[in-house]
This record gives sequence, structure tokens and C-alpha cells, in this order.
Amino acid sequence: MSSQTNFFSRSVRQGHQFVFIEAPLNIVADLALEWGDVIWWPKSCRLSYHALDGSPLQEGKTYAIKIQRLYPLQWKACVTKYVPLRTVELTLTAGHLVGQERIDLEERSNGTRVNHEIHYRARNLPYHLLWQIFYAHHHQLGISTILTTIKEFSEKIYAERRETV
Repeated sequence: MSSQTNFFSRSVRQGHQFVFIEAPLNIVADLALEWGDVIWWPKSCRLSYHALDGSPLQEGKTYAIKIQRLYPLQWKACVTKYVPLRTVELTLTAGHLVGQERIDLEERSNGTRVNHEIHYRARNLPYHLLWQIFYAHHHQLGISTILTTIKEFSEKIYAERRETV
């Protein structure tokens, strides 16, 4: 398989979740695009993103992504597209899965929509079975928890800023 494969046009599995946040794009973007070791990260989430370098969010930044279970599943991802205030796209580079993950922000008249998509395939049949049986549900639940936390944190910051004005 070519390393240039575009998983957003052709993939075996995909997931899409979104949340609507009643806060402007500039507040939401600071939280929704920078994942990893951040103050707002949900403590109870079994899904974690850890930056492997200290670089700011930019193309080339790498992350270790882990699902905490009895046998933790971990893979690496690299930022392959970054559009400030709009999009971060990660390419899964090592681990059980290959594919891409993307976060897109859409400004609306009454807030911001945050979209999360993942397009992937397992590297082989045993990994596919492990993913489907033990990890896929926890990944979806983790993304849902993360998006909910971004919503709560963004709306709290927006309310605090409106009160001080």
C-alpha cells in the first residue's frame, strides 16, 4: 500500500462524530485543534493523545495515541495537514491501524461545529479482530467524551469572557 493513500476518499472503516458549541470559532479552535497534554483533557477518558515532541501544532508534529485497557493499544500519528482555526489532519503512521484522522471546525452564525472523522483499516486480520472486539467501541466512546469536554470547556470560557465585558 502506498504511503500516499488518501483514506478520506477510500477506506474500509470510518467514524464520524460532531458537536455543536455555542461559542465563537476563535475560542473553540484553541481547544478543539490542540489535543494531547492539555488542561481540559477529560480525566476519565481511556483514550489519550500525547505529543512526542515539544513543537507547536504544525505539520510534522507527532503524537502517541493510546486506548487504556487491560492490554493498552497504542499507535503513532503525524500531523500531515494543519490549517489554523480550521483543520488538523493526522496520518496514522505506526501501530495496529493505518489511516487518517481529521478534526474540522465550521463557523456558524450561532457558534461552531466541531467534526471528528477517522478513516482506517487494520494492518492484518488479527489486528482487525482485536480492534473490532476490544477497542473500536472504546475509541468511539473516547472521542465522544473528548468532544463533550471541548463543548463544556469552550462554553464555560465564552460565558466567563462575556461576563467580564
